[in-house]
Amino acid sequence: MVRQLDNKTLGKNFGIAGFILSIIPAGWLAGLIFSIVGYRLSKSAGIRNKLAIAGIWISSIFIGLILIGFLVVTALAYFDTQARDQDMRTNVAVSLVESEARLHYEEQGTYPSFEQLEKSQPFRLLPDGYTEPVLVDDTRPSEDEIGYVGCIQDGDITGAKLYIYSRSDRQAKLASTLGDC
Repeated sequence: MVRQLDNKTLGKNFGIAGFILSIIPAGWLAGLIFSIVGYRLSKSAGIRNKLAIAGIWISSIFIGLILIGFLVVTALAYFDTQARDQDMRTNVAVSLVESEARLHYEEQGTYPSFEQLEKSQPFRLLPDGYTEPVLVDDTRPSEDEIGYVGCIQDGDITGAKLYIYSRSDRQAKLASTLGDC
């Protein structure tokens, strides 16, 4: 003869199973489900199932911590990618300015002045605040700026220095030196 289990017994059994699974890392989701089922069965039988309640809380806390950890890792990866992307775009901009200056040197025998370079690039002169001329790409308003300083000898621009100006810390670092500077 098959014995029929009542909701009280099923609720306690599911509550125990849910509690045990809730303390096993691979069983947090199953522990949450079993604990909820055990709690609902016990509640319908009119009893309070403390193990099912504990299983629900423990599983929920661990699942919540996992989700928060996942979000933190995702955010860190996103910001790291953004920083590398900004560095890459700044380096490409420096390469474009270098190429333009070298092309001018090959054609004219001298490096361009800041004003000549500014006319040939989608840049503008940065307002007061820097001691050297700075190229600002208006299409990248929140990123680093490129400084261009011509080196003059005997009235000719015989070389140039390219700087990367960081807007965040207002510091400059030498990116490239062209010609005799």
